[in-house]
Amino acid sequence: MNHETLNQVQGDKLGLFVRASDLELEEVVCPLCKSSKGIPIHREGSLQMVKCHCCQFIYLNPRPTNEALHEFYQ
Repeated sequence: MNHETLNQVQGDKLGLFVRASDLELEEVVCPLCKSSKGIPIHREGSLQMVKCHCCQFIYLNPRPTNEALHEFYQ
């Protein structure tokens, strides 16, 4: 992959997260064990992956609401 192509891919990725930052987000508990303690492990724009302190499951928190996802994919 040449430098110009890499810049285009990065630009496309950035565009996705710029749009995602406009989504309504909600705080959630771990979908597996219901723990509310998550350790941030990765962030892209307004989206953050956390690792559950109790069961080690990795999930998105905060995450877009169902309504926001429906609007986004219309």
